[in-house]
Amino acid sequence: MMLLSYGIGTTIRVIGVTEIFAFAPIPKTIWMTEEFGRLAMTLGHIALVNLAVKTAIGTAILAPFKAAGRMAFSLYFMQQFLALYVLFAPFGLGLYGRFGWAELSAIAAAIVIGQLIFANIYMRVFVAGPLEWLWRSLAYVRWQPLLRRRGDLPVTIQEHAPIVA
Repeated sequence: MMLLSYGIGTTIRVIGVTEIFAFAPIPKTIWMTEEFGRLAMTLGHIALVNLAVKTAIGTAILAPFKAAGRMAFSLYFMQQFLALYVLFAPFGLGLYGRFGWAELSAIAAAIVIGQLIFANIYMRVFVAGPLEWLWRSLAYVRWQPLLRRRGDLPVTIQEHAPIVA
C-alpha cells in the first residue's frame, strides 16, 4: 500500500509541479488531480507509520509522539492560542505579516518541538491532557482521575496492539 500510494501521489504531484512551472499557455489539469495526489500521499504516510510501529526501531523513533497523541486535543488548542492570541495578534506580540514562509515554518517547527517536550513532561504526572480529561469527565458524567497514581506507567503502543494467540 505504501509503495503504490507514494507512487501514485508522487506522479500526480510531479505532473502538477510541471504544469505550474510551465511557461507555455497549456491547459492546467492540476485542479482535477491535486486532491487525489494529496490523498494518495496521505495513505502512503499512514502505511509508513503502520510499518514503523511494527518494528523495534520504528517504535523507538515514534515513542516521543505517544504523549502528544494522548493529549492532542489540548495541544491543538494550545497551538491556536499561541498563534492567534500571543504571537500574531495586535494585542499580543504583533508579529503578523513580519515573516516569510521559511520563518513561519521555523516558528511552527519550534512550537511543535516545544509541545512534544511539554507533552512528555506533562504526561508523566497526569493521566490525560486537561481538555481530554474534561471531555472524558463530561462524557461519563462524573469526574475522572487526573493525576497519575504512583506506579502507573503511561500507555504504550504495544498495550493497544491486537493479541495474537
